[in-house]
Amino acid sequence: MYIHKAFVFKMEKDLIVIGRFMRPHGVQGYIKCMPETHDLNRYTRLTSLFVYQKQKLLSLEIEDSKIQNGVWLFKFKGFDSPESLKVFTNQEALILNSERIPAPPGHIYFSDAADFQVALEDGTIVGKVLEMIELPSVNAFCIRFNSPFDKQFSSQEILVPWIDACVVKMNEESKTIFCDELFLKSLCTAGDSQ
Repeated sequence: MYIHKAFVFKMEKDLIVIGRFMRPHGVQGYIKCMPETHDLNRYTRLTSLFVYQKQKLLSLEIEDSKIQNGVWLFKFKGFDSPESLKVFTNQEALILNSERIPAPPGHIYFSDAADFQVALEDGTIVGKVLEMIELPSVNAFCIRFNSPFDKQFSSQEILVPWIDACVVKMNEESKTIFCDELFLKSLCTAGDSQ
């Protein structure tokens, strides 16, 4: 039912972030990559990655890959020295959206959250999720209330924390997030809610 950082992917157009390049490793042209996926063995099925270099998308063909202490190590064709890889340090490792694997049961990707409706515990649909946001202390979702619920709650978009006190349950099949009504009302500004 939760969105957990390890299960979070950001989308940029048709690309999804699955890791972040760290720094070159050794002298044979490997680079470390911190996984941002729930499947740590995902690296074994990859044949290429994408990275932005000077605002231009670059395709990297994987020559070899392995895992060490929970960090991926990649060797790319044509990159044979640590110096050739330094430009990728702190860059996002991307794959095509079509290569995305399903989220684990009970979890959703940030990019899919915008398709979800927001309902109260009794099933009344009151709004929709506009986007998910990763904050320093908690994941949150921005919602807009449907008419006439915007008068009862807020005519403004509100940011709702993904915490047990608010999110009661999630139904992946119906794409619905069920929230505690009193908690939602507490997030609405006094001058905006009725």
